[in-house]
Amino acid sequence: MVNLLVDIHIVDGSISELIQMPDTLYKYGTAKYLDLFKRYDTDSAQFNKSFRYYSSNPKEFAVMYDTIVNRLKVQTDVLTKKFEKQRAAEQKKMLEEQKKSNAKKAGPTSVQLDSIKKADSTKAAALKGRPTSILLLKERLKKLKAAKAAKKIKDSTKKNALPR
Repeated sequence: MVNLLVDIHIVDGSISELIQMPDTLYKYGTAKYLDLFKRYDTDSAQFNKSFRYYSSNPKEFAVMYDTIVNRLKVQTDVLTKKFEKQRAAEQKKMLEEQKKSNAKKAGPTSVQLDSIKKADSTKAAALKGRPTSILLLKERLKKLKAAKAAKKIKDSTKKNALPR
């Protein structure tokens, strides 16, 4: 009876969230209650008979409802923790996306700008005083990296070459 009442209160809570129209309880509640009775291998007549019995014995009824309330609290706490973790994960994801977005808006770092200036001082001097495009800076950085990689490959092949 305790397990059935716990589930009945959960169904009651889910139905109470619906917009209350004249037939809401009948339309949405009947099927849910019938499913519960079927799951617990009982029917509404037997449930009503048991409920009347326990309500006529207040001490037993109070003990039973203490257990019911405790189980509902446990389930509520579990769901609350789950939703808090989910909300925290969503907030963390949003902050990371915001940081990435801000980083893209901020443009290249000073280290990237310094390496571009050192590698190609004439072009960097031409950029002074003008608004720079992030894409242009990224493209130049890629070219510099590719040139360095090609030079390393060329140097390593010279070292490994056999004397003639």
